[in-house]
Parts: sequence; C-alpha cells; structure tokens
Amino acid sequence: MESCALPVMCFEKKEIINLSPNEEYIPMSVNQICRLLLSVFFILVYPVTAASELSALLPDQPSSGLWQAGEAPEYYSPATLYEYINGEAELYHRYGFVRLVTQTYYYRNAEDTSITVNIYEMETLDHAFGIYASYRYPEYQFEEIGVEAMVSDYGIKFYQDRYFVDISGWDAGVLYDEGMRFLAGLISEKIGGDRQPPDMVRLLPETHRQAKSIQFFTTEMLNQSFLGGGVGARYQIGEDDGYGFIIFPNPDLPAETAIRRIQSVYLDLGDSLITPDESECGLIMKNGRNQYLVLKPEKEFIVGARGFKSLENCQILIREIGKGLDVPD
Repeated sequence: MESCALPVMCFEKKEIINLSPNEEYIPMSVNQICRLLLSVFFILVYPVTAASELSALLPDQPSSGLWQAGEAPEYYSPATLYEYINGEAELYHRYGFVRLVTQTYYYRNAEDTSITVNIYEMETLDHAFGIYASYRYPEYQFEEIGVEAMVSDYGIKFYQDRYFVDISGWDAGVLYDEGMRFLAGLISEKIGGDRQPPDMVRLLPETHRQAKSIQFFTTEMLNQSFLGGGVGARYQIGEDDGYGFIIFPNPDLPAETAIRRIQSVYLDLGDSLITPDESECGLIMKNGRNQYLVLKPEKEFIVGARGFKSLENCQILIREIGKGLDVPD
C-alpha cells in the first residue's frame, strides 16, 4: 500500500525531502507561506469582518426603541444573493453588488407586526445610485432620507454613499409609516457622509429635463451589447418628449466605430438613414413613428437624443449635453 505524503513546511533547509517512495516535496518559501496565509485571511476572516461592518449599520437597542430585532441578521454574498431575491439578483450584480444584510424588526415583539430592513453594499456611490434609480419613477413620492428616498405606504428605498437601503412593512398604516421612517433615519445616521449624489448626474443638463428621470447604466446602452455604460434622462421640449443620453468611452470600441454599428442595427430594424450634417451630428435616423435618433461623437464619448419628433429639438439637446461634458482639447 502506498504511503501518504504529509505536508511539511521547512524554512531553513532547501534540499528536497523524500516523503514517500513515489513523491518528492519541495519546501515552501517564506513568500509562498505569506501568500497562503493571506489567502486564508481573505477566505475565512475578511468575509466575517466585512459582514460585521455591514451589520453595524443596522439599528440596535436601545436606539431602535419599540422596534426590536427578531432573529439574527442574515447575510448574502454575490454567490448566494439569488437565494434571497431570485429573479432580481442579476440586476444587482450588474450594479456591482458586494454583500447584503437583512434584518426583521418587530413592534413590541409582535410577530404579526414587522418591518424588514435590507442593506445592500455596492461597489461605489455610482452603483448605489444606479440600482436605486432603476426602481425610480417621476410620479413617486420623494423625501430627503439619505441622498434621496422613494416613500410609499409599504416601503422606503434610499441610497447613501455606496449603500442601497430597502425597507418594507408587513402592512400599511401609521404604525408602519412611522416605524419605517424611524429605522431609515437611524440607518442614514450610521452611514454618515455628505449625502451628495454622484458627479455623473450633473453631466446631463437640467434645462427641459424631467424631474427624477436620470438613470445610470453600467453596460449595454441603447440595449446594445457592444456598447458600454452611460447616463440618460427624459426631456420635454415644448410638446415634444424624448430621451437624452451620454454613452461612456469603451476602450475596445472607438466612438466612430460604435456609431457605425448602431447605424447598422437600426437599418436592420427598418429605420431610415438621414444624411447627417457633419458639422452638427454623426448620425441621424428616423423610424416609422417619425421619431429621430441622433448621435454625435464628443471626443471619446457619444452624446445622443432619441424619441423626439423634431430634429431641431434633438440637435438643441445634443448641443446642451456637449457643453456639459466640457471635455478639454
């Protein structure tokens, strides 16, 4: 029967040590041992430390008052998020999801009176805004909790720093409304920071922009897999309604090449190509509903407008977006 090779660490001797008739062991160097220990730390210790830091944002006694935490909080990683929000996990991954802590609070420990708190840690403030804005519609009720909050009878969603917070009540009513606001305020205080929106929301001009309509996309602008991320918002110019946007640079696809590929896609969809005025825009197309798609390369960016029925309005908006980029020569 073959003998089993046992691991041996040797710091002083450099010679090969025979452990079995068929195997040889080359001792680990100090650098290798350090890398091994570091790997063990990130596998075993770091997740516990990070989870502890995230759970520190949860309201606790006595500050949570009559809303008392029930069972221990639960934690989810990128690999396990689908177990909690199956069907939506991919959206969160797209926005740089890091980890989640969830905790249920009960009013005076009554099991039929509960509020659930979910705190999602994202990679950056941009990503936290992105996931928040994916739920946002202009007709919602907004309040100043964190950077901004959507408030309804059954829940509060807000973002602050790199965190997206989703609080939901078991039912509607004054008790839940006050409880959710109370817990949201405690969490916002724990997160701290300056409660400022990401810089990218200032890239799009405010003139004619519909309130609360800015969105951030990490990839696939215009629903095209070959395009990178960007920002966009709804605009109203007179009676004309449309969408203005900026496509962020993609190092693997220059702006001019991307515009040619977009042209090809929309031609395949049956849109008409309008000969562009090179001094104004790089591409002008029109669909069967008499709506325009206009694109213009702005250094490594692409600025655009679509959905307007007036070509002039598209060009007005593109000029305003270009000014806001303020890209130096």
